[in-house]
Order: sequence, then structure tokens, then C-alpha cells
Amino acid sequence: MLHQLIRKVAKRLEILLIISSLWETSFCQNQPTHIDSVSLKREIDSVLARYGLKSKGFVINVFSLNQKGGQTAYSITNNFYGDSVRAEKNFGFDTLTEGGVKYLYVFPRRGTWVSPFVGYDSVLRDVSFDPGIGVSASSHESILFKNPVNGTLHKTMWIFTSHVCSRTLPLRIGLLRPAAFVIFGDYADPEKIYFYQNGKITHTPTPE
Repeated sequence: MLHQLIRKVAKRLEILLIISSLWETSFCQNQPTHIDSVSLKREIDSVLARYGLKSKGFVINVFSLNQKGGQTAYSITNNFYGDSVRAEKNFGFDTLTEGGVKYLYVFPRRGTWVSPFVGYDSVLRDVSFDPGIGVSASSHESILFKNPVNGTLHKTMWIFTSHVCSRTLPLRIGLLRPAAFVIFGDYADPEKIYFYQNGKITHTPTPE
């Protein structure tokens, strides 16, 4: 137990040192007055990827505030520390019937899903999903997915949303027939992908 605690603390210190070093390199050395936002984001992404951290819930947000002197605000969100529940158990769900339609609400028990998505059968289209007002979404069709329960292959449609998903901001999915299945989770982390059908959820991680 003590060994695990030491490893966990050491990992946190390593991450903090990486980020600290990166900020020092970007802002404390002789830099031009204007820093290219896209280049800085790529630099941070490459450092996280080099240390195997890019899929651990890091989100790099770059906001141009149009301030004088070319200043730009940067934000790093790290969901790695707050996600203390193992991926295969870090999900919650609830169902509610409204207007004759059964709705499935899914969310992480702890932390957030930074790149939430919903997938369903693209042939039957027996699932409805509205990401919500003010939320942008993109879709990818004809993704082959193997049903983890019976092994059948399905062509699926996956919809990705621009907002994070948490216990207080769940994904709301309409089930248009009893046997409809739903794939959902955090596309940023291949360990956080789940499959719902007939009231049961199966953890279905994909290889990186």
C-alpha cells in the first residue's frame, strides 16, 4: 500500500514538473512579444504525448481575448487527478420515461469525460440524441462495432459533442425501441468506452 502511495505521489510530481518546465520555457525565456497560440498548443500536446499523458484527461484550451500587446489566455484542465475510480467502474446511468419515450442518462461517477460521444446503430437508427442548446456536435458514420454481448457486428453512427460530461451534466439519450443499444463514454481515453443494452452496461475499452 505504501509503495503504491509513493508511486502515485511521484507520478503527480512528475506531471507537475513537466507542466512547470513547459510554462517556464514558454514564458520565462526570451520570447517574442506575440506567441503563436496554435504553436504553443502543439508544443504542450507533444510534451503530454511524449510522457504518455495525452489520453489521461488533459484538455488544452487556448482563448484569444484580443488584449493589447497580443496577449492570449491559456487554460490547462487536468482530469487525471480527480478520476480516482477505475475506468471499468467509473460510470453511472439512470432511465426516465417522458412523453412515451424512454431516456437513458449516462455520466462518469467521478471526474469528467472531456470528449463525450454517443454511438448507435446507423441502419436501424433506433436511438435519438440531442447534445443540447449551444453545444456543437460532429458525427462519423459507418464505424464497425462488435456487440460485446452477442458478438454481432453493426455499422454505427458516433456523435461527438463539444462540452464535457459529468455527474451533473449527463448525456441524455432517447431509446426508441426496447432492444436499442448505445455506445458512449470519453473518446479522449480508450479505457472509458461503454455499451448499454437491455438495462445493462458493459465496459468495452478499445486499444490505443
